[in-house]
Amino acid sequence: RVASDTEIEDAQTAETFVKVLRRATWPLAAEGGRPQLDVSLVEVRPRTGRRHQIRAHLSAAGHPILGDDAYGGNPWGERGGSYRMFLHATGLEFPRWDVPGENMTITARSDFELELGESRAESEAAGILLEVLED
Repeated sequence: RVASDTEIEDAQTAETFVKVLRRATWPLAAEGGRPQLDVSLVEVRPRTGRRHQIRAHLSAAGHPILGDDAYGGNPWGERGGSYRMFLHATGLEFPRWDVPGENMTITARSDFELELGESRAESEAAGILLEVLED
């Protein structure tokens, strides 16, 4: 998504690549009369580093991050309908300050797979996105 100059005075180009890893349902079981939602687990790689870039791009594409109150990811239309925002950095890489020319990588596993229910066919799952961020 690229914001135009007419949308935002100081607009900057931003690129985000998204890959669907799995389509499924959430939560694992219907609770309190609420239906399960069709969701997708995705890998996202931002090519630029703009504030809220991933959240804004996914929301603008009609697929906000599950639990992201600020960008329309409220399950069942309820603020706080999810106990967390499903945004997780599985890996970050940045230059080392103490060794010029070398990078440091930090990784952290995601538990999103444990929260997903039944897998869905590609055409069935077009709902709110769960997100895994790498890079």
